[in-house]
Amino acid sequence: MPSIAGVKYRLANILRAGADRLFTNPFNNEHFYDLGIEKLGSKSKRALIIYTTAAVKNYLKGDLDSLNIVRNHTMFWESVEMVNVLNQQGFVVDYFNAILPMRIDWFKYDLVIDEQNNLKDAPRVDGQIRVYYATGCHWLFQYQAELSRIKEFKERNGIVIPPVRLNSNYIISDEYADYMTHFASDFLTKTYSSKVKAVELNISAVHVPKPFSKDIAKARYNFLWLGGIGLIHKGLDLVVEAFKDMPEVNLYIAGNVDYQGEERFAIWFKDQLKKHANLKYLGFMDVASSEFEQIANNCIGTVYVSCSEGGAGSVVQLLHYGLIPLTSKSTALRAEFLGLPIEGMSAHEIITSIKEKVSELISMDDFELLRRSDSVREYALQYHTRQAYSNSFSNFIKMLNN
Repeated sequence: MPSIAGVKYRLANILRAGADRLFTNPFNNEHFYDLGIEKLGSKSKRALIIYTTAAVKNYLKGDLDSLNIVRNHTMFWESVEMVNVLNQQGFVVDYFNAILPMRIDWFKYDLVIDEQNNLKDAPRVDGQIRVYYATGCHWLFQYQAELSRIKEFKERNGIVIPPVRLNSNYIISDEYADYMTHFASDFLTKTYSSKVKAVELNISAVHVPKPFSKDIAKARYNFLWLGGIGLIHKGLDLVVEAFKDMPEVNLYIAGNVDYQGEERFAIWFKDQLKKHANLKYLGFMDVASSEFEQIANNCIGTVYVSCSEGGAGSVVQLLHYGLIPLTSKSTALRAEFLGLPIEGMSAHEIITSIKEKVSELISMDDFELLRRSDSVREYALQYHTRQAYSNSFSNFIKMLNN
C-alpha cells in the first residue's frame, strides 16, 4: 500500500490534470465524489459515506482551511477527516451528498456510514457493516420538544414562531444500523432504539485559542450565548427572559437572529434589547477572530438550554475559552458535570433555574471560579479538538476492522 503522503500527492495531480474524481449521478445530475486511488490496491476495502459534501472539493485541493464554512461548524472538517482516516486504513471512499436523492449500488461496499435516512432502503449484504452517524436526538423527541417550546413561547408572549428545525425526513437509520456513533451524553442515546450499539466520538472544535489567563474580576458578571439557526429550539428566548430580570449580569449574544423564517422572533428579540441594557447583541461572529476571543475571555459562563442537541458544538467551542457551562439535560453536553445543570422541563421551570444557577455561580469566590474555568478548558483540550475527533473515529474504524 502506498504512503498516505503519496496518496495525497496523486490526488493533487489528478485534480491538476482536470479529473478531480467528480462524477455525475445520472439519477439527479448532482454530484458525488469517489475519494479513492486505484493504486491503493485491488484488495482495498470500499466505504460509502452519505453526509455533507460541502467541503470535499477543498479537501481534494489541499486548502480545506481556506473554506469559510469550516470556521462556522465542526461537521465540515470532520466530514473530510472521516475520508482521511478511512484512506489511512485502506478504504477507497465514495461520498454522496446526504440530502439528495440517489441510486446506490449497495453491494460493492464493505462499510456504509449514513447521516440521514438511507439505511432503510439498503438490502442486507453479507459482511457489510452499517453505521448510523447520529448528529442529533431522535426526530420524534426533537420534533415534540421544539413544538412544545413554540407553544409555550406563544402562551408567554402571544406570538407564534414557525418551526425552522423540522423537516419531512423522519430518520430511522438507527433501526437498520449495526452501530450508531454520536457526540453527546447518554441523554441522546436514550432517545434512540436500544437495539443499536452506540459508540461515542469526540466532537471537535472550530478553533482552539492560545493559552490565556482569565481575569475573574472582569469576567464574573459576564455570560456568553453562542448559537445558530432555530433560536426557539436552542432556547435563546428562555435565556433572554431569565437575564432581563438580572440587570446586574450581562448576557452577550453571538448569532444571527435575522434568519429567514425567524423574522417574528427577531422582532420580539430586538424589542427586548431596547428595554434591557444588560442584553448585548453581537450578531454573527467568527469564533476564531480576535474580537470574539476578547469577548469570550471576559466572560465566566455560558447558558444553553436547547430542547434537543447532538452534543452542542457551540458550547464545546466556548469550553475552550474557559466558560463554565450552565446547560439543560436536553442540550446533551458531555461536559455538563463541570458546570451547573439547568433543571426543569417547562419554560417557567427553566427560566427559574437559570436565575438560580447564575446567582449560584457568580456568588462563588474567585479561586473556585478560576478552578472551574481551568477544568472546563482542560476537558475541552482533552476531548474536543480535531486530533481528539480523529483519534476517536480512527479507533472506531479499527474496532470495526478487528
